[in-house]
Amino acid sequence: MENPNLVQLDLSITLRDLFAGMAMQGMISNPTGNGPLSILGFSGDGNGANTAYEVADAMLKARKGEN
Repeated sequence: MENPNLVQLDLSITLRDLFAGMAMQGMISNPTGNGPLSILGFSGDGNGANTAYEVADAMLKARKGEN
């Protein structure tokens, strides 16, 4: 029996989008700008979305062994 209160979504996001979302979550949890992202050398250009995708791209490269 299906639960009528359950909503099922097909978000169809890419792995890059997933990684960027996780990076964004981390940035939001530490909004001071003094966290690991700035220490690791990511731009922090004031546009959180750009920085999140910059981190996602680095994660994808690391997955492929392209450090």
